[in-house]
Amino acid sequence: MKPWTILCFASSIIFAILTLALIPHVAEDLRDDHKTIYEVYWRGWLVELRLTRLCFPQHVLFLLGIVLYATGMTFSSPQSVKWAVGIVGITLVMIFVASHLPRVKNTKTQHR
Repeated sequence: MKPWTILCFASSIIFAILTLALIPHVAEDLRDDHKTIYEVYWRGWLVELRLTRLCFPQHVLFLLGIVLYATGMTFSSPQSVKWAVGIVGITLVMIFVASHLPRVKNTKTQHR
């Protein structure tokens, strides 16, 4: 469990550094018709990237590293893997269910 935890955290850090390196380039290419910085495609480093293509794996690997670390420190070897898989599975189910809930209508009127 320990090597996988270290690999997840190390990979997350690499993606985080690449994300931080990309932000100034994205800011330079930001136009008035972009609503957010996440819509900007930046070309360079022999690739074409959006910021989310680096942010997403960074966050997923970091969260997976946390789960692996917590279960590896709490449970013995065979149980820790089962707990890690269970936690990830339950989390994915909760995200799926939450994404399919009906939207709450805003009953308040907004005045400006």
